[in-house]
Amino acid sequence: YLTKHSLVEAAIEYAAENGSFDMAMELATQNMPKKLPELYLKHALFLEDDEQFAQAEDKFIKANKPKEAIDMYVHQQDWVSALRVAEGYDPTAIPDVYVAQAKVKAEAGEFKAAEELYLSASRPELALAMYQEADRWSEALNLAKMHLPHRVAEVNGGYQSSQTRKGKGSSKNDYMAVGRSLEQNKQWDQAIDAYLNAK
Repeated sequence: YLTKHSLVEAAIEYAAENGSFDMAMELATQNMPKKLPELYLKHALFLEDDEQFAQAEDKFIKANKPKEAIDMYVHQQDWVSALRVAEGYDPTAIPDVYVAQAKVKAEAGEFKAAEELYLSASRPELALAMYQEADRWSEALNLAKMHLPHRVAEVNGGYQSSQTRKGKGSSKNDYMAVGRSLEQNKQWDQAIDAYLNAK
């Protein structure tokens, strides 16, 4: 009867909107298989709202939307599940999970753990920005030396500016230390400038 009167799609929509996903799936499987991914997605979102995360994950995967499952777990800060889904279904999302977890660690003041996660995500520049924003210049400098040598001079400059704002620094020893660091990185022009400032 439904097929005869072109009401299958309307019946599927009605069933899904009212939470009768089994009926909607059955109708779609028999009459409109192309609607299945959309139904799986709707069901997944329904389950997520109901905090049934494992079942929601299953439906997201069946809807071919692993990124949605990963985002759901990231939002819940369930890093193990987020990584499991990423590794199994969307490896390109693995760095995103690490970055999200690193941000949470940084906000909690766990800078070393955050740095390791940023490095696992191949995003050392985010770890550097974290240290700079937290005014942790020695960690920023060490990170730059190891992973971003082209930014050592910038970090040294930021450190000097920070010290000046605090009414500290700019002593002969500070400039000499900066000069030596720049010299080790073969940044000759900046090293000379630092030595000239150490009067």
